[in-house]
Amino acid sequence: MALQRADIIGKEKLLAALAKYKFCRVEIRRGTNVVMVHTVDNNELFEELIDQVEEWAESVGDNDNAQLYKVSLSGKNNPDKQGSGTKFLTLDFRLTDPGKLPMQQVSGQGNQETYMELGELRAVNSHLATENETLMARIEEYEAMEDEAEEANQPNEDLIGSVITMVKPHIPTLLNLFIEKLSMPKQQPIQLAGTGEDLQSIVDELKKHDPNLEAHLLKLLKIATSEPTKFKMLLTML
Repeated sequence: MALQRADIIGKEKLLAALAKYKFCRVEIRRGTNVVMVHTVDNNELFEELIDQVEEWAESVGDNDNAQLYKVSLSGKNNPDKQGSGTKFLTLDFRLTDPGKLPMQQVSGQGNQETYMELGELRAVNSHLATENETLMARIEEYEAMEDEAEEANQPNEDLIGSVITMVKPHIPTLLNLFIEKLSMPKQQPIQLAGTGEDLQSIVDELKKHDPNLEAHLLKLLKIATSEPTKFKMLLTML
């Protein structure tokens, strides 16, 4: 069975709440029983009543300080008016949080040092579990995005393979002719020995399969000029 909610928990918080008001009468009940009542002549003497509440709170036994109490404040608009004034505030309070007391101290039954408010603990645990699931989902989403980015940066191996297969037989001739073409004025199409086709036709055909053919050939040229040993090894693989 769930405990009734209190507006205030703790003696210090209770006294701080009462200090916000001026009143001439204070009454504390536990259920229908009046456990404390004090009255002063006017609202300006409210601090005397707060002292009385503090003394009462300190006198409450350990078995009763987690019980639910109700405090009522009354005040006078006219100090000369007879009577205890008009009730203007009622608060439910406990002197101790039952969630921090052993079960046997709250209920008087059992010997286990188990704690109250298990429902709140389960709610906190459920919240943390949900937060953890959300965090893990975000991590997985981030990792998937990283994988996609890496895949996007990977070259198309099938396309590269087909281009290499097509280019391999003509690499030496293509390189030589490409170098010559860079240093020679424009002239008639150069015929590739043994093929019956001119260089431009072959280049145009290769471009259909590799739009970046010039860039790839320039890379090969760079290898040929800066790393001739490596270039010769490549030629031996053709």
